[in-house]
Amino acid sequence: MAALFGQSGAEAFAKRWDEEPFKLSSLLIEAESVTAIRRLAMTQSSSSEIDFITENRDRLYRHFFALTVKPVDDEVVERLNDEIRLGGCRTLDAIHLATALLYQERSDEPIVVCSNDTRMRAVALKLGFHLFP
Repeated sequence: MAALFGQSGAEAFAKRWDEEPFKLSSLLIEAESVTAIRRLAMTQSSSSEIDFITENRDRLYRHFFALTVKPVDDEVVERLNDEIRLGGCRTLDAIHLATALLYQERSDEPIVVCSNDTRMRAVALKLGFHLFP
């Protein structure tokens, strides 16, 4: 989202995104992203909300093609229930991290969590993930 909307650190995020061969997220990424686009559209004065939403949603979906998405299923919820440290961040972030934990168990490569959210970053560190930035 930072790269999509030109936020702080966007260039570094975009570069890292392009360099990573395997990109992973919970299915929630779509709902969170579309909601963020709609919120941002309400602040735009130069274009119509519908045009802004359509243009940016289309840009977002082009990025999603490179993304491996895990549904929020019983396995994710079980991990969420079992991992007490996930209580240190918001629910949706905890679901993303529970998803990452499941993949980390199956991977020989370390998973890098990309987030600007302070609480999510702190919990990710406690869980042993690498962080970017």
